[in-house]
Amino acid sequence: MPSSPTAGPHAIPPRCRPSPSSINGPASTVTGTANLGSVAIGSTGTPQTFTVKDTGATASGPLSVTISDPQFVKSSDTCSGIALDAGATCSVVVSLHPTSLGSLNAILNVTAASGNPGFIQLSGIGLTTGP
Repeated sequence: MPSSPTAGPHAIPPRCRPSPSSINGPASTVTGTANLGSVAIGSTGTPQTFTVKDTGATASGPLSVTISDPQFVKSSDTCSGIALDAGATCSVVVSLHPTSLGSLNAILNVTAASGNPGFIQLSGIGLTTGP
């Protein structure tokens, strides 16, 4: 079962479960920044890298990576479609590209073929473009 989000590492049982800041599980580790900052509508924010590591003894099986809100954009994804060997890593780079004002939230989902889903909660703020 997932632990409550707090600062620092979190013990999370499923193989590929990302979470805010730094996530650890018996079979995977995912790190990255969950708050993607404040960005003007139509602009693209600073890319943030999320790293997935298989810390288990066996391969993960093919991974699938999705984001629940299209305002959070993957610019690079070395995880989708690959199986991570034990100890191997892959990464997903995400930027905020807001099309609406205010607080924005999304889920970055990482799922292994073994059915072990995981997620990171992403947040950011869409700002006006100016006068």
